[in-house]
Amino acid sequence: DSLSAPVHPLHLPHPCSYMPCKPFYNFLLEELPALLYAWEQAQDLLVLVDPPENVPHYYSEALKMVFGKELVGRMQVIHGNVSVERYMLTQREPFSMHIHPDDIQLLNRYLLPEAARGPDCRKLYISRCKIPRRKIGNESEVEILLFRNGYQAVCLEDLSLQEQISLLANCEFVVSPHGAGLSHLVWNPSRRMAVMEIFPSWVRNDSYASLARSLGYEYGYVVCDTKSGEERVNLSQLEAGMAELGML
Repeated sequence: DSLSAPVHPLHLPHPCSYMPCKPFYNFLLEELPALLYAWEQAQDLLVLVDPPENVPHYYSEALKMVFGKELVGRMQVIHGNVSVERYMLTQREPFSMHIHPDDIQLLNRYLLPEAARGPDCRKLYISRCKIPRRKIGNESEVEILLFRNGYQAVCLEDLSLQEQISLLANCEFVVSPHGAGLSHLVWNPSRRMAVMEIFPSWVRNDSYASLARSLGYEYGYVVCDTKSGEERVNLSQLEAGMAELGML
């Protein structure tokens, strides 16, 4: 039990803030804005992080985009429970799925300039084919429909964080199964955008619908049917929904 483990005091001369290991959605839209607020209040801030083998790659990528060459001097790897003399604790939204507009502006101010020059991709399909529990059984049929209408398919797992931001910040239409890739809707929010979300039959979560609508984007969704143990998209419903949003 981590609460009963020994606490090791760290004698550090600077204020500190801890970046807990979280899934991508929570990291990008909750933990990272909190860190940026803390840094704006204390320019000598030290970031406490878990050992590299326990931390997803997007942590170090995001911190490099923020701190650049100063990153090495900004990070302190910790092992187990620690105590520090000065700790920066920033206010959080009480509900995990609500992203404050100020947080979105903050993320864009620090990370978007590093990824501003991106490929010209107006229409994007985010594939989850490499995530078995999110895989769509008739994805090849979905892709044929989308390719016919000028969409490009991408697996975000194949891209660096900076490449992901750059790609999503420059597109106008996004079709995607429900998942953390839709967290990237926050980039460049002044543009026009339309989003079509594909839900598995077993998911009921409006976090990305709320995010899209709070940013003024057009939003629609379809729910998969379950056939022979597979999640399958009704192509007619998908095409009709996209047509209604002007995405074809």
